[in-house]
Amino acid sequence: MVYCGIDLSLTATGVAILKDADGSDFKVISKLIQTKPSDHSNKWVRIKFIVDQIKDFINTHDAKYVILEDYIISQINITTTTKLVEVGACVRMMLNDMNMPFMTVVGSQLKKYITGTGSSKKSSILKDLYKLYNVDVDDDNEGDAIVLAMMCRDVAEKLTPDKKYQEAVIKKIIKTREHYNWTM
Repeated sequence: MVYCGIDLSLTATGVAILKDADGSDFKVISKLIQTKPSDHSNKWVRIKFIVDQIKDFINTHDAKYVILEDYIISQINITTTTKLVEVGACVRMMLNDMNMPFMTVVGSQLKKYITGTGSSKKSSILKDLYKLYNVDVDDDNEGDAIVLAMMCRDVAEKLTPDKKYQEAVIKKIIKTREHYNWTM
């Protein structure tokens, strides 16, 4: 089975695939989709580029399920928040149009799944990803996407993760998070 994780960003969207996942035996394929405003004629061209890149990645690797990080709503930078919601809505629409089973998780669930605490720093995520799974990446967005793909596998396959804190996160996700085209 093939699972996908997506960590949306306007500048460096992380996407990851977990292939042939069987317990601890898996192959990770990850990618950064990097953009900047000057590369595109307007924000909608930029958003379309991100959406098209994600769709191509999903189709190339034949993903069956997707988990993406939910919106982070910030009153501090409402302009960036608005742009992230726009790209997030477009990605959700694309996944829905593909009839792709998907769900979202909040950042604290991602952090708790990999580190054991929902308030850990980005650097802890990368360290624990390496320590627990021997997966070494340098970019936070790419690391988050890989963790999301691992969470996706656990939810889709109804697996019981090794760590109790991971198990608690997965149970909560299944119980409380909305899911689309995904039969639980």
